[in-house]
Amino acid sequence: MNEFINNLLLRIGFEDNLILNFNLSKEDFQNKLLKNIDPDNGLNIFEQFTSSDNDYIGSVGQHNFTLRRRRQLFDFNYGLTKFTGNYAQNTDTTIVSLKINIRPFFLFFIFLFLLVGYSIAFGSLLFSSTEEKLFILPTLLLHAMFMFSIFYFIFKYQIKRSKKNIERDLFFIMYK
Repeated sequence: MNEFINNLLLRIGFEDNLILNFNLSKEDFQNKLLKNIDPDNGLNIFEQFTSSDNDYIGSVGQHNFTLRRRRQLFDFNYGLTKFTGNYAQNTDTTIVSLKINIRPFFLFFIFLFLLVGYSIAFGSLLFSSTEEKLFILPTLLLHAMFMFSIFYFIFKYQIKRSKKNIERDLFFIMYK
């Protein structure tokens, strides 16, 4: 079941993969990554007001890491994506394999909110006694398709933009 969901998210564009090569040793990569990210302390509602210069929050292990961009004040898009990656030494280079996806909480919350809202609207329309059902029903269906497609394109664009930003930021972190 989990494999099916991952393939579906990859196919519709809510997940992407990226492979990067760095001319560093694995230990140098790990040390630079640890130096340039802050540890993730779980739910922190005052994250926007911290004074750290690091742009990313996450954890780094011996062979893998998880990152997410720090939320900033009045910037509602950067907190959506999550980066999980593995890194390994290959002769004199480090190969980093990244998986970029939308954090599941946002997907679940937004689509559940839309689904419940439109289910209530359709249910109340079906049990109402108005004569305009033939006009309201197609309008409501069109509105629902429009709202779901807006969030689809927002999430898809966010993955595309995050892929470009994480590649740029990791190269900047490693070679500064």
